[in-house]
Amino acid sequence: MIPEDVIVGNSIEKLDLSIDNTLFVLLAGTTEVSLRPGLTAAGASPEATRLTPTVDSEIVGEGRCLSMSEPPMTPEGIPTPAIVSKAILTLTGLKYIIVNGGFSFRPKTDYLETNIVPSKDPSKERAIVDAEKVMESGYRLGKILDGKYRNIMVGESFPGGTTTAYIVLRAMGIKTDTSSSMPVDPELLKKELAEESFRRKTVDSPLDAAVEYGDNLMIFMIGMSRAVRSSNLILAGGTQMANVAALIERINGRSEPIIATTSWVYSHRSKLFRDLGLERRTIVSVMNFGEMRNIGLRYYDQGHVREGVGMGGLYAVARLVGYTKEAINSSIDSFYSSFLKTE
Repeated sequence: MIPEDVIVGNSIEKLDLSIDNTLFVLLAGTTEVSLRPGLTAAGASPEATRLTPTVDSEIVGEGRCLSMSEPPMTPEGIPTPAIVSKAILTLTGLKYIIVNGGFSFRPKTDYLETNIVPSKDPSKERAIVDAEKVMESGYRLGKILDGKYRNIMVGESFPGGTTTAYIVLRAMGIKTDTSSSMPVDPELLKKELAEESFRRKTVDSPLDAAVEYGDNLMIFMIGMSRAVRSSNLILAGGTQMANVAALIERINGRSEPIIATTSWVYSHRSKLFRDLGLERRTIVSVMNFGEMRNIGLRYYDQGHVREGVGMGGLYAVARLVGYTKEAINSSIDSFYSSFLKTE
């Protein structure tokens, strides 16, 4: 029976998610877009966003921060969703791997090295430094994993990714807004960056749009989807992953990838999911942090963060295999509390 807090699209109601047949892949990297003030809250400052994917990876891999003294925070002190994801991974025992999607700083934990370099600011230069290499890295990983697990769930840590998604969607003629890690979406700043990018270079295909204006997440997943044929490919994220699904459909001619997100994203930008025809293959986790002990987590219910590091997809797995909402939230609360203890 599907829990009441996990909404499953009617084309994927028979999806079989279990701990043994599902692998979680965290693809993490940076884009220089996040250095623009006001575009993302995935770090205490724009410069700090360059470390966010690094420390998110360390939290997932080691359960602690090694490259910073504390978890990545929004300017208001609200913690990274890596806290949520790691707590669920630990609770369930779900297997995972971490992949370099263009780190600015290498994490101090085990990860799959791709030698991909960070994505650039599309208003200044081509966003993807070596698109062929990035796509080939995705394809190779897909070939390795395809058929080994029934479900391959990919989460992301890419600060600034909702902005690059906005630009690429606009370039494809899709005018619906993307979501944001902040309660008030910086729509004007996104629009300004998009207009600057379009003045620098015009494109005539979805792939060119992703290469010129996007980030490594998009190109890597286009390559990976070409190789994954036997397994279900689940894109665990918000409007960044909705954009990836649109690219995969337009470039690879495939509409199979499943989206797994949170109600915080879906309720904020449901029009985008409708416009892209994704409702029938979307899983929405209705998460509620209102009774968390830690105030930083309670802020999630007020429109902060919304998604990241695959937390919506991981919550869905935990609920579908039988963990209660109370057990999941208690695990998240306790894990975050461990970061707040002073030595």
